[in-house]
Amino acid sequence: MLLKLKKKENDQINTEDLSAQLKDCSEKKNFYLLSIQAMLQFIKDFSLDLKEINSYEFKDEISRLSDKLTGETKLKKIQSSFEKGKKGIAAYISLQKKYLVDREGEFKDIIDILTNAMVNLDIDNFKNINDIHGHQIGDRVIMTFVNKCRQPIRGEDFFARYGGEEFVIILPGASLKNAVKKANHICKSVTSTRYRLDDDHDGQTLRVTISIGVSCHQKDDTTTSVIQRADKALYAAKHAGKNCVYAEKDVKGYSGRFFQPPTLKRHFLP
Repeated sequence: MLLKLKKKENDQINTEDLSAQLKDCSEKKNFYLLSIQAMLQFIKDFSLDLKEINSYEFKDEISRLSDKLTGETKLKKIQSSFEKGKKGIAAYISLQKKYLVDREGEFKDIIDILTNAMVNLDIDNFKNINDIHGHQIGDRVIMTFVNKCRQPIRGEDFFARYGGEEFVIILPGASLKNAVKKANHICKSVTSTRYRLDDDHDGQTLRVTISIGVSCHQKDDTTTSVIQRADKALYAAKHAGKNCVYAEKDVKGYSGRFFQPPTLKRHFLP
């Protein structure tokens, strides 16, 4: 920033004016830095935890960029470093978007081919697990959760990760009643499991719960409508307190994530 130095009549620099400009420069730098750091934290928080797209490495890179910016003393240096980091951020956002679009396309293809039930599963408060215990513990929780889900499903069933902590099971030929029954089994199995952290935690264990929404293919259904009904049921389960299963028939009239359905039926509550 160019400092315009005014001189008094005796050709001496006006120190009061200089002090005011320096303060203004510092405030601008601090505001700019605070804005960038808030944005970087937002990007980290809303990035999915997916090894397939190296999300952990990306979050580490964001942390390093934030630390580097904090250490800079000049506004132009902060701006220059951020401009260099923006390309990597944009590339990762595009990669994550493509990953989700590809997964959604795969699920739509399967639903189009098969008459089936769809089970959406989401690990409750998974972000808190990562934040408190670290990503390694989070990964171990997911691996154990995946094993729990695979035990009751058949060879022809399709099980996959849909997002960071969200999974989907496609049950070919299954009725809504049978799909709910299987969802209940998985929900109870996960809830009854205690996840041992590691030797450094003196035998401390972690309790994990999941929320599940279930829908079933109906006449004249589209791929989108099946997914939407399963999502609505999942949102209802989350809104009802988590750790439970909701079927599509129990959420008729449920129009959004934050609307409290008046007569929902909870299939499982320990």
